[in-house]
Amino acid sequence: MIIGRGTVVAGIGAVILLGMLGFTGYAAYSHDKDCPPAGAEPPPQGMLYSKDRQFGVNSKLCLAWRPTKYFEKEIALQAERETALESARAAEKSAAETVANGLSADKASAEARLTSAEARRVQAETWLAELPAAADVALFIEDTRMGDTFKARVPGPRDPDDWIWQPIQLRAPEDYGSDAAKTWRGLLTGVSREGSRKVRVGLGDPDAKLPRKGAEIGMKVSAFDSRGLLLGSLGFLTTMAGIVMIGWRTALLRSQGPRDDNQNPPFSLARVQMVWWFMLTLAGFLFIWLTTGQWRGVMTSAVVALLGISGVSGLTAVAIDTTPATAGQSPAIARSKNFLTDILSDEKSIVLPRVQMFAWTVILGLIFIWSVVWSYTFPAFDPTLLVLAGVVNGVYLGFKFPENKQAAEAAKKEPD
Repeated sequence: MIIGRGTVVAGIGAVILLGMLGFTGYAAYSHDKDCPPAGAEPPPQGMLYSKDRQFGVNSKLCLAWRPTKYFEKEIALQAERETALESARAAEKSAAETVANGLSADKASAEARLTSAEARRVQAETWLAELPAAADVALFIEDTRMGDTFKARVPGPRDPDDWIWQPIQLRAPEDYGSDAAKTWRGLLTGVSREGSRKVRVGLGDPDAKLPRKGAEIGMKVSAFDSRGLLLGSLGFLTTMAGIVMIGWRTALLRSQGPRDDNQNPPFSLARVQMVWWFMLTLAGFLFIWLTTGQWRGVMTSAVVALLGISGVSGLTAVAIDTTPATAGQSPAIARSKNFLTDILSDEKSIVLPRVQMFAWTVILGLIFIWSVVWSYTFPAFDPTLLVLAGVVNGVYLGFKFPENKQAAEAAKKEPD
């Protein structure tokens, strides 16, 4: 009956979780958001503007900007060179008229002035032609250049001072180890309870270290929707609760052995540890994937090693529990007392190897949770901690042999 209820609870949690995953994926990768038309809602002043004061990691950012203000230096240089060209053309025209009309007594001098004026005009045309008609503009967030750039036309000195809406599709790379992915995770670190933090968004040259002066505005970057996070957590916890309910009367969390309504084997510390790391790694992976969009390379070798250690411990514990204490005998069947007593004690009392394994499993799990929630990374546990995890698991398994012997002796004394 409990198995049936557990299956129902796990199914409900899975439906909630899948629904949340689908909604999150649709919201992150849908492209139905359009920027306002050109000239819509122009602010009275400034160089950069956004109607939306908040944006997400995987979303479309609509920025309104004034090219005449942004390219102020380029426009001034263009005006200066146009003036120089007009001056050179006027000098050339005057010199040409002088030569043609014979107004100068020194014909050679007039022709020399014409040649000089022509050279000035050619040089002025060359300098003006060297100015780019368009330029690349890069997006900066918190004075860090992102990978997004767009091409913009450099306006002329007599162009109108209009606002232009520029859509920028933000995408965090799927590769967890790339520099751009690390930049995004750095921006999301330290968000508020609502899942956002204040940042400076700006525009600048792709080869610059900072955005252009005045081309910055304050916005908020959203790491997650608190309602979506709550719904996802509810679905995940409901699923895990259903799995635990299923394991409450099966070998999922308990030692091997026959079970009926009046007898349950004790809970197995090794199996509980396996479920613990399974739950943490699954929840952590889903959180990082849904928050940053990154899934390649999220799992670290240290976490894989911990999963391997817990898996080997669980397999070895099963082998020890199912090995008869004496040749020809059936495995001893102990009875469960309660959860904490089962995982921390042998047949007589609480024992140090189990307490040690339980304590370090909880500590490493809390470090894992802190790293995922705060910095969106799976922790890279140092080799010493991994060796420690292996040692405490090995000591626990070593002490299971005398524990099983005690259980067999206790089972012999119990009345049928």
